[in-house]
Amino acid sequence: MRLRSPEPHVPDAEFLAWAEMAQAADEADSGYTPKSKPNYAYPKRYDSGKSLKTKFRQPEAPFDPNNYPKENWVKLGLSDAQAESIKKFEAKGGRFYKKEDLKKLYVISEDFYAHVEPHLLFPEKAAKTQPLNTTAEKPGLKVDINKADSVSLVNLTGITPAMAKRILSVRSSFGGFHSLDQMKDLYGFRAENFDKLSNQAFVGPVSIKPVNINYCTFKELMAVPGMRYETVKPIINHRERNGSFKKTEELLGFNLVEPGLYAKIAPYLTVK
Repeated sequence: MRLRSPEPHVPDAEFLAWAEMAQAADEADSGYTPKSKPNYAYPKRYDSGKSLKTKFRQPEAPFDPNNYPKENWVKLGLSDAQAESIKKFEAKGGRFYKKEDLKKLYVISEDFYAHVEPHLLFPEKAAKTQPLNTTAEKPGLKVDINKADSVSLVNLTGITPAMAKRILSVRSSFGGFHSLDQMKDLYGFRAENFDKLSNQAFVGPVSIKPVNINYCTFKELMAVPGMRYETVKPIINHRERNGSFKKTEELLGFNLVEPGLYAKIAPYLTVK
């Protein structure tokens, strides 16, 4: 008896919509655009049973595909599942920066893309790279490192989200910074960015909350801006062997801290 050949498996609509949405979102997050689409051995285009000869509707006016309402996509000729896939792509953080980006989605057939391509509009071409707050770039307007929120901080040249978090931590623990030069001591900050940063930011008046080097813990002393493990350890060891410090300048007298570093950390230290 001759067995019938099994029918080829065709992924259902929901799976295809999710697969293309996830792939496109990953590409948008990484900024990587492949030279050619991977071959998944799927149907050429998922069109929810629609014929490639389907006559799509004319848009009423040029439109930006970003945040375009689902019902409008359906009016143009997409199915509910196809339109929903686009909205999932956007909810995942995906965004269209140029016309060709639409072709990354497998629910967009070549016929549909050719139909809407002349009507696509991108009023915010620089949306991907434009900073959220550009006041720091305007002459005469600078950001106070000791008062700026996290959004303003990350818009400064050389300040990453991780660095902004450290800045806020120092402000919470010690009150703030006494010099803009301290930004150079932030882990990961690149010295070549400092000139631009100095044109965008300044350090305003601050009431520093110092730590007592005679009673503070290792962790508390490590939190002082500019401190490193190789500096904190000798200080703690000296205190345990010889008792309390009478004045912070003894850190220099006992060669526990170099003069340059002492100038940076002295405002954060006390013996009282």
